[in-house]
Amino acid sequence: MNFIEWSDELMVNVPVIDQQHKNMADILNALYQTLGSGNEMKAKLLMKDLVEDVKIHFETEEDLMKNNKYLNFFSHKLEHDRFVKKAEELNEQVQSGKLQVNLEMMKSFKNWFYNHIDINDKKMGDYLVLKGVADESVGEKVKS
Repeated sequence: MNFIEWSDELMVNVPVIDQQHKNMADILNALYQTLGSGNEMKAKLLMKDLVEDVKIHFETEEDLMKNNKYLNFFSHKLEHDRFVKKAEELNEQVQSGKLQVNLEMMKSFKNWFYNHIDINDKKMGDYLVLKGVADESVGEKVKS
């Protein structure tokens, strides 16, 4: 069983965003698997990957919101900025060896992931679908 179970309920119906969300879930699942394994090198690499993917994902969402004049852009971006700051701080501590990836950190990431999709991204997705964005390709920013 995965730490984060991907399902259609998590989809926002904008393919590039859905694929990025799925990629983040995959990284979080792999990171969760490192708990208690003693494989700190793998955990460090996955933390770095997670932060990079999150930044690319947020840039994608923010570009789509700006380009389509999404009214809740600023509040949505503020949520992104707060999370990036937190993720970067945790990553810095993990990379320096001051902190190990732990269950509390993983639960925090998981809660944020589900809540952000449910509260913010689904509304944004609905708006973008109405604007016809679901038919557009922004594939360069999807990390596979």
